[in-house]
Amino acid sequence: KKLPVDRVILSQEDFSGALVGRSMLRPLYPRLTKNLRIIRRALRHHRVVFVFFRREEREWLRSCYVQSIKYRPHFSRYEDFASRFGVEFNWNEKLGKPLESFGDAFVVLSYRKSPSAGVEDILKLVGLHSASTLPFPPDPDVNASPSSAQIAQLEHVNRVSEFRPTAWFAKK
Repeated sequence: KKLPVDRVILSQEDFSGALVGRSMLRPLYPRLTKNLRIIRRALRHHRVVFVFFRREEREWLRSCYVQSIKYRPHFSRYEDFASRFGVEFNWNEKLGKPLESFGDAFVVLSYRKSPSAGVEDILKLVGLHSASTLPFPPDPDVNASPSSAQIAQLEHVNRVSEFRPTAWFAKK
């Protein structure tokens, strides 16, 4: 079906694969290139460009930990999480195969902490200049990341929970 627009943006971190810590498996995005090939094949009648936001490795792992403790009961200390999943990895190595496979259709941008930075970067990439032109522009002052106090509470729930499968319930 022909869409009445000339650009469609699909944004989902899970296109890379399961985020580290979502399962207890250790490999970092082992099917990244395969996943992107599947998406490109499904959208073969369109020009597809993949955008990967590259974040400093340790900072990215810390963010994965925060996501993990929000939704999983397995860890209550970053050090334990990092020793399990923080095997030395390097984005240059991990992104080498997709860059080789997709060339200019795989764009790597530097992660910026501003809440609307990702949206702004993607809009610039597709030739739009500002998120303020969107019907629902992102709020530049909203940061959905948990505070240090909230992280401590999540760690505490994971640490003291006697029945791990329902620890998530206590986090609500």
